[in-house]
Amino acid sequence: MAQVFVDRPATLTDDAAFERRLVLIRRTAEKLVRTSDLGGRKLFYVASLSCRTLVYKGMLNADQLDTFFPDLSELSLESALALVHSRFSTKPFPSWSRAHPYRVIAHNGEINTLRGNVNWMSAREHDLASPLFGDDIERLHPVVDQDGSDSAMFDNVLETLVIAAAACPTR
Repeated sequence: MAQVFVDRPATLTDDAAFERRLVLIRRTAEKLVRTSDLGGRKLFYVASLSCRTLVYKGMLNADQLDTFFPDLSELSLESALALVHSRFSTKPFPSWSRAHPYRVIAHNGEINTLRGNVNWMSAREHDLASPLFGDDIERLHPVVDQDGSDSAMFDNVLETLVIAAAACPTR
């Protein structure tokens, strides 16, 4: 596991523009380094690349959290909101990319209309357009990583909608 910090270019003074750039960088990197041949396990997973949200992710028991992430005990670390999600796998074998939390959601349950929703999103992703993304919007494709769990696929779509909504003026 590695933690990196990306310096904001001086030309990007807007948080929303920087956030869009980070999403494009992350999704491009994920496409370049997809999955291994080791039972479908991902060798590369970016838990968080955001100027707004820090995601700590691990396949841990709850009592291991403070040992694995000692900076969470640091008194100078402040947050307006913290969410811890603990889940025990009942169906698929645990894997890093399927461990909660995701980038936008913490979800515990099944999404019953999954295949239909994935198909609808796939059929319409080429209709996505934004003057703020321009031609770079293609780098968001595919919107849904079909190797993910139902929650991960929902997270993929919700993240895309959130980043697109942040780019749009309020009506």
